[in-house]
Amino acid sequence: MRTNSQVFKFGIPLIVVSVLVGVAMILAITLSGKPRTKGDGGSETLKKKFGFDDIFNSYYSYSTFPVRWKTDDVYIRYSGGNLTETNLLRNDTVPFSDFKKILDNFNVSNYWISSNGKWVLLASNKRKLYRRSFFADYYVHNFEKGSTFRVIPPDPNKQIQLAIWGNNDTSIGFVQDNNIYWLDKIGGTVHTITDNGKENELFNGVPDWVYEEDVTSTNVAMWFSPDGRYLTYAQSNDTQVKWFSYLWYGKYSDMYTTVKKIAYPKPGSPNPVVKIKMVDLNKLPSNKSQVPDTMDLNPPADFTNVEHYYTNVGWASNNKVLVWWLNRVQDTSIASICDAPSGNCTENQRTQVTNGWVDTKTYLPPNPWFSKDGSYYVTLIPSPQGNDGSFIHMAKVMVTPSGKDNINFLTFGTWEVVKILAFKKDTETVYFQSAETSPRDRHIYSVNVKTKEKKCLSCSLPWAENGDCKYFSASFSLEASWYILTCYGPNVPRVTLHKTNSSTWYKDLEMNRALEKKMSELATPKRRNFKIPAGKYDLLATEFLPPNFDENKKYAVHFEVYGGPGSQRVTELFLRQVGWIAYLVSNFDIIVVMVDGRGTGNRGESFKQAVYKLLGEYEAQDVITAGRYMQEKKYVDPKKLSVWGWSFGGFLTSYVLSKNSGVFKCGIAVAPVTDWRYYDSAYTERYMGVPKDNEAGYRNTSLLNRAAQFSNVDYLIIHGAADDNVHYQHTAQMVRALTEAEVKFRVQYYTDKDHGIVGFHTRRHLYRLMTNFLTRSLGLNQSK
Repeated sequence: MRTNSQVFKFGIPLIVVSVLVGVAMILAITLSGKPRTKGDGGSETLKKKFGFDDIFNSYYSYSTFPVRWKTDDVYIRYSGGNLTETNLLRNDTVPFSDFKKILDNFNVSNYWISSNGKWVLLASNKRKLYRRSFFADYYVHNFEKGSTFRVIPPDPNKQIQLAIWGNNDTSIGFVQDNNIYWLDKIGGTVHTITDNGKENELFNGVPDWVYEEDVTSTNVAMWFSPDGRYLTYAQSNDTQVKWFSYLWYGKYSDMYTTVKKIAYPKPGSPNPVVKIKMVDLNKLPSNKSQVPDTMDLNPPADFTNVEHYYTNVGWASNNKVLVWWLNRVQDTSIASICDAPSGNCTENQRTQVTNGWVDTKTYLPPNPWFSKDGSYYVTLIPSPQGNDGSFIHMAKVMVTPSGKDNINFLTFGTWEVVKILAFKKDTETVYFQSAETSPRDRHIYSVNVKTKEKKCLSCSLPWAENGDCKYFSASFSLEASWYILTCYGPNVPRVTLHKTNSSTWYKDLEMNRALEKKMSELATPKRRNFKIPAGKYDLLATEFLPPNFDENKKYAVHFEVYGGPGSQRVTELFLRQVGWIAYLVSNFDIIVVMVDGRGTGNRGESFKQAVYKLLGEYEAQDVITAGRYMQEKKYVDPKKLSVWGWSFGGFLTSYVLSKNSGVFKCGIAVAPVTDWRYYDSAYTERYMGVPKDNEAGYRNTSLLNRAAQFSNVDYLIIHGAADDNVHYQHTAQMVRALTEAEVKFRVQYYTDKDHGIVGFHTRRHLYRLMTNFLTRSLGLNQSK
């Protein structure tokens, strides 16, 4: 089922992918590759080097082709400062001539198209809250009449937290002050759905911080039935959740600091208490301000007396809704089928993991894909593959009470399905992205639910067969008759339009020819993939070599790590040709290496879940193994190895250094976790368990207890002082521990900066600081 909660953002950052390298450090993937145009090695000395300023400008950025599908054959695209509509059957594109004024006058940043394609919901004057949430003023615009109306909330002087279409073409659900309201039609009546919302304490229709960040990963917590009659929503009670406070220094003119607070549960501390509620919009009180009757969709009996989360909600039909629940220790997930209007629920499907966690970010798609009649849905579940352990595969699950016959796997093998992309309901064909050819690659496949016949849509394309493209993603039209296929690497990205009923027809949408020419004139790093033997398994790795690499020279080696559970650095993506890594490799005698050790994704559940209850230990062992492997290379100076990372990568960097292996001379940790007791409960307990059940694990992985072991390395630790995710507390306490251990180190904090440490001058300062630290510690001079 497609939902209208997916957001397309106006503006250059999504039309042209900006080189914001810090973002890439936080994400679970690393972008890499080389241009299509291949210059010979001897000519590299005549080419332009990637400069420091190039890290921050968009000169070497590539263009994609983002669209919003209006119907199965029509898409809308923001281009040239205006919206255009393309009809694929007529093969024509027309602009909305009056819409540019709307965009400019209302400062529009996001939009959502109604299900009938006649209206667009606009968010203007957006003001960021957390990673995905924001406040905004909302307007609706009619494409045919050109008329625009404001969505007026109960308090017109305050902004709205969330607004979504109500699935009956012109109704809208929205949230203000943590309360839900329903506009029954454009220009109609606003009805009060809840009135008990309270800032930072009780949330209706929107998630609190921990749900948004680490449970559901969305800013939406309400869902309309397909016909728009029923509304289900989550209510989160955070009154027992302890608040985390941090200082905000503000403008130079501010004489006093202010204190910001977040309801932020930490391991073993009280979690939010969540209920899923349902209301019948056909039975609202005549008094629009009166709150209607609601019913609770209760969790399964096994979770009644234990702490739990909800992880997803989806409507199978007009009168059946599924709710996915997860216990607090996150080793059991249960999907319940609930009836409308009775609210009665029965168990539908259960996933249990022993000595590990239920990976809801992988197993359960954010938008459940239901069949046309609502009798089944397709999802991702771990599937045993003999002695090789379990791998994530696609399954058909019947919307019936759970039993041995209601789950039927559609894919098989020692590889993993990454993401379900679309479901063509009339032919019962599912389209998905998988890592079947290699954990480094992504290809697009289809599988028929009835026959289980699987086809690769991208494998036989000429630009795939010649090696230019190994990493694909796709955006499908509303009924999956068309798809826009994007090749993200290893060479310059390319975007094409395809039909699902044809294996040969395609149309080029974006070739990035200008970028291809620029890259051909640039002395780019040389990229080599390899494997590192590590006992019972191999580590996947990539090295980026200087443009004029000489096997007879000695080079320093700089490891970039992330290593968070389920993440990947070593892939066939393109963007590693630009950014800080490209600057280092192009301007200094240094090689950059990325390695995916135990705990990382798309190599099976056994490989990923090996790190359970001891985050950092096995990941660090594998990085050190990779370091020793590189030290043996004849072109490597074994005394000049360094390591760095951001967020989990900052934690892993610090853990590697604390092992006192003698392999690494220095390291840089940006926004690191230093003690898992300080991070949020949902993320930490998923991988570490609750503290009372794993005291030794929490104690042994705390960097605070390992401070004395940093005495033989150069260590730089960096943090944003207003980090709402990994709090500055982590670095502050690490500084205390290092000081008490009388260890020499360097520290840098950035005033009023969050986890991303964004800002033009801030980023320049950050990367200049890290470059200087690295080159001084390793004794590197800028190459000619």
